[in-house]
Amino acid sequence: MRKELKYTYSKWPPKKGVSSEKIPHFCKKSNEWRCMVKGFDDKNYEERGPIEWVMAEFVQYNETYDYYIEEDICQCDWPNHSHTFSDVLQDVLYCPQHFTVGEFTEQYSQQQLNLIHALKEKLLSSKKAR
Repeated sequence: MRKELKYTYSKWPPKKGVSSEKIPHFCKKSNEWRCMVKGFDDKNYEERGPIEWVMAEFVQYNETYDYYIEEDICQCDWPNHSHTFSDVLQDVLYCPQHFTVGEFTEQYSQQQLNLIHALKEKLLSSKKAR
């Protein structure tokens, strides 16, 4: 009978000779993605969180989605930003009447812009229905 392997981080084992700490992996115990990255001071540290964040840190690509929340709670003239689209959606949910992508449409796909628009519309119409 063949013994089934149980992996601590991911169902895919790292390639032979590659430590699991050197490639992004999912930790079932903490329910998050992880990887070791090199910091500005050349010291290694562990990044943890959603897959979008960890993969971006792994390849050293700073993905951002800029937007504005035009409301008194945000007393600033500069844009807000998120590093994952799911975080953008949370901000739309939090404040749909004051959320706008503004001049940052090039940072979003057409599908993402359509989703933001539909979400804002549905949230605002459900507030009126109450």
